[in-house]
Amino acid sequence: MTLIESLFSSQDLSHVLLLAMFASVGLIAGMVWAEYSRYQPNQNDLTAPAAAGVLFALVAVGVMPSAQADSRPWLVSLLLLFGSAAYVLLGILSRYIEDRWVKSCKVPGDVRKASGGTISAAAIVDLMRYGLVLGAAAAASATSAIMVATALILVNISGARRTFAGYHLLDLRRMDGVAILVLFALVFISVALLVFWSLHGWNAIDQAWTLIFLAGFLLAASAKTLLEHDDEKSENHRKSLLAFIVGFATFALFTAALATAFKEFEIPQTGLEHPKEQSTGALGAEQASGAKR
Repeated sequence: MTLIESLFSSQDLSHVLLLAMFASVGLIAGMVWAEYSRYQPNQNDLTAPAAAGVLFALVAVGVMPSAQADSRPWLVSLLLLFGSAAYVLLGILSRYIEDRWVKSCKVPGDVRKASGGTISAAAIVDLMRYGLVLGAAAAASATSAIMVATALILVNISGARRTFAGYHLLDLRRMDGVAILVLFALVFISVALLVFWSLHGWNAIDQAWTLIFLAGFLLAASAKTLLEHDDEKSENHRKSLLAFIVGFATFALFTAALATAFKEFEIPQTGLEHPKEQSTGALGAEQASGAKR
């Protein structure tokens, strides 16, 4: 048994935790990058369109080919629409939380607090979105979860860089920044585990529908990332387009190579499971084997 086969022979909740921690590395990298590059939030940032390209490649190459294989076209379109609508609704929730926070800071001296709260609320809602995606992907397909976690590293780098650049304008202390980073990571990991715990154990049809729903969710995330990247100069538009294409092509090639490796090592397409379910399944298999004897 190879190392990869041994890792996937005992699929459980710890693997979801490992994938979530793996994706959280992007938060650390984005924070460090923002601190040492002195990046400004209004500065032209090519990581945003590159991250949008990565999300688009994840949908086009990593999720949809296998998810829509046995689904009707009208159902695929409907699930994509529902997934995109869910992302938009979470965005409305984020804006509502930000507005409530700003209104609660009525004293002029609380402007700094209001700005920090707005940045934090937007970042937390984004991380909740991506935690939902990772947890649901892990419940639907182990291989898709690995692809999603890898893509979220790059997306989290871009988001964390922009977020902590906003904090730096507020003269946030380094230790406070570290505490916020830990909070962000805990929110992301907790949501991923909670969603996985709620959705695991579905049948093959439910898993395919979940992946298509997530594809719509990620398409909306890709569009939002591009829309937030506002360049006034045509030269910057060309650079942004090039960054999007590079991000898309690079991750598409990586995803194709990863899918080939999964087939080579016969990694199962099923979702990750709980340790209790594994032991129950193993016990059932042993009982069935004993009955045959």
